[in-house]
This record gives sequence, C-alpha cells and structure tokens, in this order.
Amino acid sequence: MENLINAGKLEEKFALPVNPMITLEEFTPLDSRISQKKPELLLGLNKLKINIGQENFDKYINIVQNINTNGKSLLIISGSERLRSIIEREFITALQEAFEVEHVQIVGGAGFAGTDAF
Repeated sequence: MENLINAGKLEEKFALPVNPMITLEEFTPLDSRISQKKPELLLGLNKLKINIGQENFDKYINIVQNINTNGKSLLIISGSERLRSIIEREFITALQEAFEVEHVQIVGGAGFAGTDAF
C-alpha cells in the first residue's frame, strides 16, 4: 500500500521524438502579434481593452494563442480550458460588442508533455 502513496502522472516520463522543424519562440502578447499580422482586428481589440479594462485585458485576453473573425463570428484559441471558461463566463458580451459579431466560439487547449495539441 505504501507504494501507492504519491504515485501518479507527475512521475511518468515521456519520450517525444525530436523534430528539427519545430522551434521554440518566446511568447509575444496578443496585441503585439495582432498589430503585426492581423491589423484589421486592432480596432476590435482596442475596443475590448477599453470595455473590460487594461488589467482584465492583460490577464485574460492578451495571453490567448490566437483570435480570428469571419463575418459575424469570432474564434478564440485560448490555450487552456481554465482560460476558456473564464473568458466564456466573463467576457462574451464585451467580445461581441467590441468585434461586432453575433457568435463567439472559444476553444480551450490540450497539451501533452508540454507540447500543445493545436
């Protein structure tokens, strides 16, 4: 019975294949990435920042992995289920108003041994 105490997934070791095509980059906040790669979303992002406040924006929105619009729909890839739940609970209306969309879909994240499934 003593062998089962503190046993669990944290003790498991995973051997992942090395892929030379994958590189590690320092995380860049969403607003910086959007201004460089998707400037058409900046207006909505700035409206959202004003509506929810800088502190909430930095804590919950600026850390998402990606955001896209298509017509009246908004897709957010949050990177974690916890963050997805918070954004869904607290900011759906603010997101709809800021980006002038009717539908907001937020996808959480699934990782395996530190590797993101997306």
